[in-house]
Amino acid sequence: MAMSESTLQMELARDPAFLNRLNYLMLQTARGVKEEAANTPHHAKRSSYATSILSNSQQMVQQAAYTVVSGPNLLGTVEVTDNGVETSASDAAIFSQISSFWNVLSGVDSADDPGV
Repeated sequence: MAMSESTLQMELARDPAFLNRLNYLMLQTARGVKEEAANTPHHAKRSSYATSILSNSQQMVQQAAYTVVSGPNLLGTVEVTDNGVETSASDAAIFSQISSFWNVLSGVDSADDPGV
C-alpha cells in the first residue's frame, strides 16, 4: 500500500540522515542571518532565531523539520527505499526552502510585514 504524501513528509522530518542535512543547512542560514544588515525587515526576530539555532541546533532543527518538509521544494521528493525514507531534493533546494521559511520559523507574523 502506498503511503500518503503527508505520511512520507512526516517520516522525512524524523529521519536521522535528513536531520543531519537540515542541521548543516540551517546552521549556514543562521550564520548568514547574523551577518545581515540591522535594517533588514524583522531583523531582531530573525537574528534571535539564528542565535537559537547556533546555540542548540539539534533541538531547534528537530522542531523546524516539520515545517521545512512541508515546503514546495520538498513536496513530491520523498520515497521509501531499502535504506529507509529518502528525498531527492538537493541541498540547494533545501537551503532555499529554509530561507523561504526563515521568517515563519523565527516567529514573524504576516501582520508584521511592511505594507500589509
